[in-house]
Amino acid sequence: MKKASLNALSAAVIGDHVYVLLMEGERLLLPVLNTDLEFVKMVRGAKGNSEFIFKVEKDYILISLDDKLYLVKGGEARVVLVASNSRNIFWHLTGGEGRVFIHEYGLPPTAIYSSKDLEQWEKIVTNLDIDKQSKHFHNVAFDP
Repeated sequence: MKKASLNALSAAVIGDHVYVLLMEGERLLLPVLNTDLEFVKMVRGAKGNSEFIFKVEKDYILISLDDKLYLVKGGEARVVLVASNSRNIFWHLTGGEGRVFIHEYGLPPTAIYSSKDLEQWEKIVTNLDIDKQSKHFHNVAFDP
């Protein structure tokens, strides 16, 4: 494997593929490279300001792009969750007991969501349910 410097926002390795989030002008790109860092394919390109790779497994990737959460499976990306406010982003993810939890960050109300399959999500609680004076969540962690 060779080494290279990439101006990436986020990166993840799945088997013999490297998924890299890049900013090109006003567009965010998700290209797939091989371990020699040669281009394999482009999975996603979108206009946006912030994007994070949250979870990587052998057959899927969970990505936050601005106010949307995308599930990438089989090289195709689709929106599986939208934040309660278009200026909010999905910020942290954790898991436990067969579930994944993610929270949004930004303007109230912000929420914590849960999923068993990464495709169907349910709202667990909002910051305002806990504290009417709060702005948002800063992190989420699972404690069995």
